[in-house]
Amino acid sequence: MLGPRRRHLRRPRGLAEPLGPELGALINGVAGAETAPVEIRTLHQRVHEGRTSWQAFWAVPQQEPGGLALFWAVLAAQLSAARTS
Repeated sequence: MLGPRRRHLRRPRGLAEPLGPELGALINGVAGAETAPVEIRTLHQRVHEGRTSWQAFWAVPQQEPGGLALFWAVLAAQLSAARTS
């Protein structure tokens, strides 16, 4: 009976796709801002040290301290950019 349930726990297909360069740059910019909270700047540092990646973060942002805050900040930045375009 666990077999059919496991199929529902799979990651959606879209998360396996690589991040586009614009999204990666946006995440990097938001996370690297001097005004970003310490948890987010720490994540930024770990990405640049090669201990994790923006791809891994974006797939499951809730697993990182401050990850959901960064996720929502990136979405807000995308919205803001779309409105000014």
